[in-house]
Amino acid sequence: MKAIGKYTLSEISFLLYIVSLVMPAFWFNDLLGFHCLILGWIGIFDLSFFGLARLANPCYFIGLIISKNYPRQKLMFASLAILFSLFTFLIPEIPNDTSSASTKTAVGIGFALWFLSFLTLFIYASPIKTEQN
Repeated sequence: MKAIGKYTLSEISFLLYIVSLVMPAFWFNDLLGFHCLILGWIGIFDLSFFGLARLANPCYFIGLIISKNYPRQKLMFASLAILFSLFTFLIPEIPNDTSSASTKTAVGIGFALWFLSFLTLFIYASPIKTEQN
């Protein structure tokens, strides 16, 4: 079992995800991670490839809850979460409130923790052998 201290990498991944929800997702505006989680689904209805970043969340949760008896599927969903999350870098701006104005985006610490949670799940699901003490 891949662990750091008494916590498995799966648990650390979920903790990183939870912390990312209360951190600023982007610089230059006050959107926290949970705002993006709730409101970001509108991007899927935009019918552009920017909405693909929102698909990282369901892939992450499917990968998180899949049993270790299905390691290839767990790794596949962790990989898809990473792939879809990279589309966040292509979002040029975020609308401000209900006005037509928008703010340029640059990813913040919330995004970094969100992405790190996906990478941690990927490492957890990877078939790399670890030494057992």
